[in-house]
Amino acid sequence: MTSDRSDTYMNNTLDPPESEMRKSDAKSEIAEFYTGTNILITGGTGFLGTLLIEKLLRSCPGITTIYMLIRPKKGKASKDRFEEIFNDVIYERLKQEQPNFLNKIVMIEGDAAKEDFGLTPETKTMLTNTNIIFHVAATVRFNEKIRLAVHTNVRVTKNLLVWAKQLSNIKAFVYVSTAFSNCTNDTVKEEHSKSLIEVDKLLTVVECLDDDKLEAINPVLRDTCPNNYILTKLSAENAVLKYGDTFPTCIVRPSIVIATSDEPIKGWINNVYGATGILVAAAIGLLHTVHACKEDKAEMIPADYVISNIIAAAWDVGTRKSLTKSEQELDLSPEEKVPIYNIVSTCQNPITWNRFMKLNENFGYEVPTIKITSIYCRYTCTSHWSSSCIIRYLQENT
Repeated sequence: MTSDRSDTYMNNTLDPPESEMRKSDAKSEIAEFYTGTNILITGGTGFLGTLLIEKLLRSCPGITTIYMLIRPKKGKASKDRFEEIFNDVIYERLKQEQPNFLNKIVMIEGDAAKEDFGLTPETKTMLTNTNIIFHVAATVRFNEKIRLAVHTNVRVTKNLLVWAKQLSNIKAFVYVSTAFSNCTNDTVKEEHSKSLIEVDKLLTVVECLDDDKLEAINPVLRDTCPNNYILTKLSAENAVLKYGDTFPTCIVRPSIVIATSDEPIKGWINNVYGATGILVAAAIGLLHTVHACKEDKAEMIPADYVISNIIAAAWDVGTRKSLTKSEQELDLSPEEKVPIYNIVSTCQNPITWNRFMKLNENFGYEVPTIKITSIYCRYTCTSHWSSSCIIRYLQENT
């Protein structure tokens, strides 16, 4: 559930040209907050990062600079990856409304996973004027090796927080987590939960053991967590609370992120993770049954809703009164020190897995893909794995 304060602004003042801000030429409170700021974004080449940069530049024109931390990947230099990003159709609207937007973007060649982020002394000096940090980068693979998952999702988060604490003009630090970081709880509230292992102890264990020993104790480290992704996101939240409680810091927890609903274009997505993977597999005829309880709610949220909430969260935590020394000595709750914003759909507009699959079925017949391999577009949800296998066999052989 989104914060009342940020939710108020989610679908109006941050959504030009339909918003009242654009109609009346008045500046929104959120846009004003971002005026004159320098912003650092990790994960700016990913799905959410791409949408975040586009939305910030389009809706908050007063931003001074956006620093994008980009590393070489798959044989491509950082500069080449940077140039490719802005050729995407997702930036067409921004190009029309603000043709010179690239003047506000500075590519920082580095790697968040390296010591000092792989930055030169000159670059580190330049980044000292950073006001807002959006930490979006993460590995989202459920079966990622424990060492890489901890290093990418936990150690990088801690290092970034330690660095941010030294910035003299930091206004907000936003860590993008997941609504499933506490999935072992019956109810996931906007509250902090203790990590299964204290964050620095986890980092020490990973650093001290070799790969074989680390993989051998991986089940013990995970405990009740279903996979390494959940373990490391929960531990990263623990790091945010431990190292970010003395400056404006918050945690945003989106659920299953799907394609955009409206902004900047309808139905845009650049990956096949999660629910999108199910949709694609069903659309081309490879998937006819889903191992899920059909009555369960499918906790999905459009990507543009998530982005608006991320931007509003930085404004919300950044405009709260900064903690003074005397206030730090008060018995403040963890949520007062580091607010949490759950961004989910089931509270206001729930959908079941059965309904989700039926919609896939209906539109699969109505708008079939040219890559379809089967004309049979009926899908079945079952909570029993054995039944799922039997149904799949019968559907594929009758």
